[in-house]
Amino acid sequence: MTALIRHFDHFVVPVDDIVAAEAFYTDVLGGRIATFTDGTPMRRGLAVGHFLAGIRPHTFFKLAGKRIGVYLQCETRPKPESVYGGPTYSFETTRSGLDDVTAALAARGVPYEGPQDDDGLPAARLLFFNDPAGNHYHVFVPASGTNGAAAGVTFYDTYDVEEHYPKLLETQKAMQQILNESANR
Repeated sequence: MTALIRHFDHFVVPVDDIVAAEAFYTDVLGGRIATFTDGTPMRRGLAVGHFLAGIRPHTFFKLAGKRIGVYLQCETRPKPESVYGGPTYSFETTRSGLDDVTAALAARGVPYEGPQDDDGLPAARLLFFNDPAGNHYHVFVPASGTNGAAAGVTFYDTYDVEEHYPKLLETQKAMQQILNESANR
């Protein structure tokens, strides 16, 4: 069956302070403000012309190879009482990456839970926290033997291989044919 959805592009979360969100997503999570093909930052709604056109202030970041957007919400939301809740946005990292995120949270005085070891798959170690607007995040180190960096293996979906390595499948089939012919001799 052909995949109906072939690529995850971005997601967007509401925030109550664009400036605080930009600082958090770059300084704590290590993202950078995404740019359009002409090099201009992916920020909109911050100029009078945007305001008059009804564009809500928003910024996109490049993080973990994808884009994450934040937009200025229209209403206030109560701050969460805990770092646990839903929806929760999860990201994979390394042990040193988890230590770096923990240090950045501590330096900013952001409440967090962890890092803590986890006996279950897929996480070996994990950390929970909220961004300044109260969105829930979870950063984890994958357990050995799971899809991810800790296992030392990167898995590609078929469409990734077809899109990014078009000759790889052809080469793989040719190699398999050579092996089969060698085995039959």
